[in-house]
Amino acid sequence: MMNLDRYPKDSEGRVSALCTAIMHEAVELQRTTNWKWWKTPVPFNAAEAREELIDIWHFVVQASLELNLTPDDIVDEYKRKNEINRERQRTGYWIISCLILLKLVSLIIFTRLILFWK
Repeated sequence: MMNLDRYPKDSEGRVSALCTAIMHEAVELQRTTNWKWWKTPVPFNAAEAREELIDIWHFVVQASLELNLTPDDIVDEYKRKNEINRERQRTGYWIISCLILLKLVSLIIFTRLILFWK
């Protein structure tokens, strides 16, 4: 039996914990691939990848239940967000996002250099 003493008691805490679990499971899924271009590739194990993907689905379903999402809600939210994403692609949103990200990375590097030289 699983000990849930450490599982958050409030909804926000549970959603946060589930997000953390999803991210870690995604890393485990990524580890089943040959994403490290500097290493010698190994055969892809689809069964292992599926297992990690199911772990992700488990936590996504749990988060959906925590947020009281029905299957219809999920479809509606998907359609709504998909339309926003398509509009962003039509209007070049990704270029703006990349430029903002580049500025942020530059700022972080600059800040670290300043701190390093002090």
